Amino acid sequence: AFALPILQLLDARPKARTPGRPRVLILTPTRELAAQIGDNIALYGKHLKLRHTVIFGGVGQQPQVDRLAAGVDIVVATPG
Repeated sequence: AFALPILQLLDARPKARTPGRPRVLILTPTRELAAQIGDNIALYGKHLKLRHTVIFGGVGQQPQVDRLAAGVDIVVATPG
């Protein structure tokens, strides 16, 4: 319900990516939900020039840090 309006707003207001400073942060209570939201954002925004990443614990930290450093528009994350 919230992914499409976010994508529409970001696409309507293009802005240069700043490494380490995403434009939107979506927090979720579980890893599964974070992954599901990330998949939906990828699907709905596949024709847009927006980047996103999913961040959660229990996996290697460095690849996640590298993606943030490269610059993303949307971060989907879960605490822990």
